[in-house]
Amino acid sequence: MDRALMIQVGAESVASLEKMQHALDTEKIDFETIVENNNTSPSMLDKYDLLFCFTFGVLGTIINNSQKIDDFLENIHKDSLITNPKTFFGKLLRHGGTHMDKVPTPNGKKYVNRLAKLDKKSGLYIPEGGLGGPHRIMWGHDILSFGPDNPIVLMINQFGFGKGIIKMFQHLIADTCSTQGLPIPGHSFFDFIFTKSNGNKQLGNRLLDFCKKINNEVGNSNNGVDNKAFNQFFSIKAQDVMAKGLTFGLCMAYMAARGIKDKLRRTQIQLIATMVNFVGTVVWGIAKYGVPTVNWIALGSMVKLTVQLCVNSYGVTMSLQRITTEIVASNVALERRVLETGQFLPTHTDPWDYIDDYLQEQQRAADFINFLEEEEEMCLSL
Repeated sequence: MDRALMIQVGAESVASLEKMQHALDTEKIDFETIVENNNTSPSMLDKYDLLFCFTFGVLGTIINNSQKIDDFLENIHKDSLITNPKTFFGKLLRHGGTHMDKVPTPNGKKYVNRLAKLDKKSGLYIPEGGLGGPHRIMWGHDILSFGPDNPIVLMINQFGFGKGIIKMFQHLIADTCSTQGLPIPGHSFFDFIFTKSNGNKQLGNRLLDFCKKINNEVGNSNNGVDNKAFNQFFSIKAQDVMAKGLTFGLCMAYMAARGIKDKLRRTQIQLIATMVNFVGTVVWGIAKYGVPTVNWIALGSMVKLTVQLCVNSYGVTMSLQRITTEIVASNVALERRVLETGQFLPTHTDPWDYIDDYLQEQQRAADFINFLEEEEEMCLSL
């Protein structure tokens, strides 16, 4: 082989190998920078989070089912009904004599149901479907009612707009303080009308009928004024609000003390504590009354927090997807650049051609070594 050609081949081979090695050393994906620039994933819940979540939920359950608190609130409700309340809260929630309870009928003020019709000339309500029944379920306590008993309409008609709105809130809040509680909004949607054996129409409520069956199974009474199962299943109570408020406040204080700012982690902490409060109250009700006690405030909060959790989790998932996409793109670019440095290498369809290339390169290397040895001998002979 010609001396100049051998030197050129050797130099090109070494230079090409050095170029490829340099590309492999320098063209790297900076994974840490990519993740750091795109990372929005929250920190993980730790053992202290779980411990305090359960503790806060249990405390909420205790508040939710405290008999002392129930008695205290019931006294507030009773005081708010009398003409001259004695306590501060009784005066604040005074609501006796409103049309949300008894309404003027031809036979005096009576408890009626949603079948009653208002005679606009006389201003009296004409009962059409009997009197009695749990009046909070059948009349005046459902702000979503489309009947004549909508509390907003009743109070504005009785007291005018401003005072009527205030009286409505006083009445509804005061009723949440009672042991009976306030029926959940929308309970009037479960009304139905049936005909009695004497041909008279009567108003019924499917939620109430369901609770009557439950009472029969557990041995509770089904009197016309109160229904224990309905109070436990479908009523909102001030204790529910207090329990959820305590759980929320303790969670916020805990997260502030530990400096937890991750939205997903904060949502998880509140959701776990609220679930413990809700489930604990259900179990307590079954153990004490034979009927689950449903905290509708906690249930609504659970739904809200679950939606927030899904939204926040989706945001984290999209962030990780962006990171993955960027890593894949960087990897493709790196592969392309490395391949470009090796484009001088021959490519064959027949694998035996690679063996021929190897043998030729081996022979060239041997010739190059012989050439160097001859050069060395010549130099030594001089």
